[in-house]
Amino acid sequence: MELFRTFKKYDRNMNGTLDFTEYTQCIAETPGLDLSKQEIITCAMVADTNGDGVIDFEEFMKHFSDILDMIQF
Repeated sequence: MELFRTFKKYDRNMNGTLDFTEYTQCIAETPGLDLSKQEIITCAMVADTNGDGVIDFEEFMKHFSDILDMIQF
């Protein structure tokens, strides 16, 4: 449920996906995650697994969960 709230928070245009800007902002504002701008851009590019130019909720759940696991590690 928490991931869904996070996804909705950054889906500023409420179209059900996160564009590149929305997702990079989400990553940049994640507490405990200290990444450079280049690392944030790379993470956003990797998150779009189907290559359609946006991150849907399924992609978000998978990728963002991996990022949260990285923080806890």
